[in-house]
Amino acid sequence: MNVTACAYLLLSVAGLTALQQVQAASLFESTENELSLTGSETEIWLERRAGAWGKGTAPSRILHSQRNAAGDWLPLVEFDPVMSGGDGGDPFYHAASETLYFTSTRRHPVLGESEQNIWRIQRVDGTWREPEALPTPVNSAGVEYSPVKAGGRLYFASYRDGQGDLHVASETDSGWRIEPLGAAINSATGEWNLWVSDDEALLVFEASERSGNISVSGDLYASMKDATGRWLPAVPLHDLNGAGSELNPRALGDDLVYASSSRQGTHTDLYRVSRASVIDAVERAYEVRLHAVSRSSHRVREFSLLTGEKVRDRPIGPGPHLLAIRGSRLAVAAYGEYPRPHDEPVSNMPGWVQEDGGALLIDGGSEQRLRLDCRRPHGAVFDASGDRLWVTCEDQEGVVGIDLRQQPPAPELLRTNQPGAHVIAYDERRDQLLVAHTEAGGVSFLNPATGEADFLRLAPGAEALHLDKGRDELWVTLGPSGAVSVVGLTAKAELARLEPGCGFPIDFALDGHERLWVACFGSQELVAFDRATRAVVDRLSLTAGPLNIEAHPSLPVLYVSLPRQNRVVELNLTGRGTTRRFDAGIEPDGLGLVPGVE
Repeated sequence: MNVTACAYLLLSVAGLTALQQVQAASLFESTENELSLTGSETEIWLERRAGAWGKGTAPSRILHSQRNAAGDWLPLVEFDPVMSGGDGGDPFYHAASETLYFTSTRRHPVLGESEQNIWRIQRVDGTWREPEALPTPVNSAGVEYSPVKAGGRLYFASYRDGQGDLHVASETDSGWRIEPLGAAINSATGEWNLWVSDDEALLVFEASERSGNISVSGDLYASMKDATGRWLPAVPLHDLNGAGSELNPRALGDDLVYASSSRQGTHTDLYRVSRASVIDAVERAYEVRLHAVSRSSHRVREFSLLTGEKVRDRPIGPGPHLLAIRGSRLAVAAYGEYPRPHDEPVSNMPGWVQEDGGALLIDGGSEQRLRLDCRRPHGAVFDASGDRLWVTCEDQEGVVGIDLRQQPPAPELLRTNQPGAHVIAYDERRDQLLVAHTEAGGVSFLNPATGEADFLRLAPGAEALHLDKGRDELWVTLGPSGAVSVVGLTAKAELARLEPGCGFPIDFALDGHERLWVACFGSQELVAFDRATRAVVDRLSLTAGPLNIEAHPSLPVLYVSLPRQNRVVELNLTGRGTTRRFDAGIEPDGLGLVPGVE
């Protein structure tokens, strides 16, 4: 459809820059609210409502226009087959069946006076039949919104359980069957107006009151299905969203048309955007690779977060635990000691196997075994340039440093003189190494240039480290005691001892909302601290003990290794649930995310 042929006004909106800097077009200039547009190459249906935006009480009207024999668009008039029986809104035209789906507050034949329901009206041999109300369980005593037919199924929004959620319904010989779209899409707040592509691979919808919204009233989000058919956790379309409300996306040729009050304020107009640019926004968010180490399969596996598929599978050495990533370089420490392999999930520790360990360096497509001259290498970290690598060695009371610019790289032992060197971090500001000692129960501050080391005793089981560069602090898990220590890097002293109220805290991940999540292996949960106040602000129960966690670089999504279940799971913090599972091998441990994959 040539949209500009029926447009009274075409304007480029300043500030609508991303999503390939497409123009936005107001399709019909009016003092009324234009809420939704649907149609084909030859006819369109438009929803309008009078009154100020967000305060109008007038019922919605559905207007209709079509091309005449000369190809010109006729004036918009009320669509009598719908409007003669009551109000109408949320129009969606399904061309293959010549059916117009819409919502109405007219009396439902079974539910009676039940607020707003979904109706449909079909055209047969050029004549429109009587409107038909869809039965339960599609309609309910609550409010239904935004019906869209795609792939033989009906997608819609409903306010039936105390909040707006998106559902999909299938019509079968025994009646309608409906199911919610799940944790990747729905949340504890509201999901309302939606559009789904014909192949059911792309979803765009409006969500209100999410913590990541620009507007509380409603922002547009998009999701795609990965290669396994699962929806990706939804991506906010911030380049379209504004201070008002964005809603009612609909397809029009290769574009999407949506309503927006952000640019006018007093009423809504319809705007258009390239559908390809929406897809690009989702793909850019998921151009991330997940690396997962499996201790008892002795491998590191690489997954595309966009497709959900495994793209690489490399053998490492016996018992790899943690990994380090810097640019194109990835290093994995093979600890040598690992849980006894188990093909099925287990609830308890399956026992340990002991072998000699080592380390592997992966640089782009090349691999190199590194000589460490130590046993039980566990943690690894690069410097800022990626040219120096340090690996903890539990049997040497220290750290092995490797200058990767030398060929072959030669190991150099830096002693901390404290037993159980386990996890390591690099403090770029001071060019110092921070080493957690599980046996000694504290943290070493190690100068790699001079070899000098200071030690701060905390408590037994000091393990995971989170370097908070903005606050110049180091967070440390103290597993056996169930506590978390906050250490000042300048004073090299403990600033606070925190109680997450969970069993055996073992790893950290910082999300995009300044919450520092702690994986608690013993109590099988994740606990979130507010980074500024250090107060516990959230908890999330799991089905097994978590060992390692990583946060998506731009979305409220966590990746969690569950070793006893032999899997890594993707958790959508907005939808409060598991959205995907990755086969990372037996006893997965260390995780790493690499953004910006081409």
